Amino acid sequence: MLRNVIAAAASFALLGALASQAAPLDRPPFNGGDSIPIEPGILDPVNDCLRFPQLCGPPEVPPDPCALNPDLCQPEPPDPCLVNPQLCEPDLCELSPALCEEPPIAEDPGNQPPEQEVFDHSLAGNAKLKGEGFKTSEPYTLLLSFDTTARTFSAMDGAGNLYTGNLTPKGKKGVKFSLFLDDASGDAFSADVAGRGAAASGRTAGSVLGETSKLTLKLNEDGSASLKIKSEVLVSGVGEVVFKANLLSQ
Repeated sequence: MLRNVIAAAASFALLGALASQAAPLDRPPFNGGDSIPIEPGILDPVNDCLRFPQLCGPPEVPPDPCALNPDLCQPEPPDPCLVNPQLCEPDLCELSPALCEEPPIAEDPGNQPPEQEVFDHSLAGNAKLKGEGFKTSEPYTLLLSFDTTARTFSAMDGAGNLYTGNLTPKGKKGVKFSLFLDDASGDAFSADVAGRGAAASGRTAGSVLGETSKLTLKLNEDGSASLKIKSEVLVSGVGEVVFKANLLSQ
């Protein structure tokens, strides 16, 4: 038995010598009360997501701190136009679309035909005739048609004599016009006055030696018209014959 004790002591002495010759440990000696550290994802038998990430879903997104605590986040300021509409000018196009519509293109008046202003009047009155040794008065009528735009007129007396010519405004109101007979009508009217003078004087009328005529037309507010005629004709064999007529619309 003593032999066995001595052999055991020698074995422990040999193990102590071998331990003293070994290299020092790379980490602190194991404490029986501590757990042995294990490299994550390799030897961890519990966390499979570290070993096989494809088996686990994406990491959870942290909650919005503003949702957890709204006091941490300041709200956006309100629209000043909604708080006080007077601070913002209104849209005129929305309030009145007619203000933003493009104006219509005006047509060139030069391409438009002039507006016709044609008037027809039946005029009647008395014609006074006087000359050397005679003075008479007799009814006189004219059918007058005139165009204030074209500045033309035509007139026919009771005997069927037709006279034509031009007219021109007198004054700025546009209600008075001077009428001028054309050459042919002027000769025809002078011959008519000379014939009236010859009939009134009882003498034979010769050729017309000279003449002057003045015709004035006036348009009245009621739509009627008046015409004044004064003609002086010098006739051989009769002398000077003065013809005056005041005619009004009938």
